[in-house]
Amino acid sequence: MLANFFDKSKPINFIVILGLYLIYFLIAFFSRFSADVFTLDFFLQKLLEVGLCLILFFMFNFVLSKNKLTKDNSYAFLLLVVLFGSFSASFFDIKTLIVTIIFLLFLRKIYSLKTSKAVFEKLFDAGFWIGILFIIEPFFAVLGILLYIATFLFQRITFRTLLIPVLGFISPLLIYFAYCFWFNTTEDFNLLFEWYTNYNFDLYYNSKFLIPILFFTAIYLYALLAKTPKKVSVSGNERKNWIVLFFQVLVSLLIILLLKDRNGNEVLILFFPLAIVIANWLERLKSFLVKTIILTILTIFPIVLFII
Repeated sequence: MLANFFDKSKPINFIVILGLYLIYFLIAFFSRFSADVFTLDFFLQKLLEVGLCLILFFMFNFVLSKNKLTKDNSYAFLLLVVLFGSFSASFFDIKTLIVTIIFLLFLRKIYSLKTSKAVFEKLFDAGFWIGILFIIEPFFAVLGILLYIATFLFQRITFRTLLIPVLGFISPLLIYFAYCFWFNTTEDFNLLFEWYTNYNFDLYYNSKFLIPILFFTAIYLYALLAKTPKKVSVSGNERKNWIVLFFQVLVSLLIILLLKDRNGNEVLILFFPLAIVIANWLERLKSFLVKTIILTILTIFPIVLFII
């Protein structure tokens, strides 16, 4: 049964999940492209997309296991791949994949704040990754909210913990400014501070986005309501991790709302917290039959989306 198989975290589980990813990727690939586009450059681009996805999966699994955000099972990794399959266009957006990998590097730092080892270095690195994301997309600056929430929960707010992330944030901006100044393109640097957005969300009313958005939102909200009372009743890092996950969803939604250019792939930044929250709910279910039914529905859902 699926529930028995994915209830463990073993190498064979990850091989099977990666196989499922390749199935979703190939179905999405052949449903989007015709034979006349096959060139060497096109083939190399596809290899790059697959490679970035594998790096992203590795980073996700590293952050997950290192910070014990779920129990020792493969539910969250499976859910991440299912989310990719459900929003299949995210397979092919190199910029979004790179941004999400950097985003995971940032998350790695904030969740590691629960230990007192090298706190200032972690805060500097977290601010540094926000600075990199800011250069790519300025609205990622709001991740500072999440950073200071995590600092408040795991450590304590002091002058140094307030200042160090700012220094980390400024560091890549200084390098980028020097680059723009040297090549006489300072107008590109100035554009980072010209914030404007649009509130046209018609893209999400398309069935290929609306159906999976409604489906996973319903599951996430149910999982959140079912699991939160138990999580907040315990003390220690488990409760704090759950609070950070909750605010991570809110901050990620805020970024999506503020973006001036949307293509639907920006929802990828929500995959991490959604996969973890739903995985925590699945862990809570005692019936392996119910788990198997839910996992079966989840794994075939992306394929159904390709058909309809």
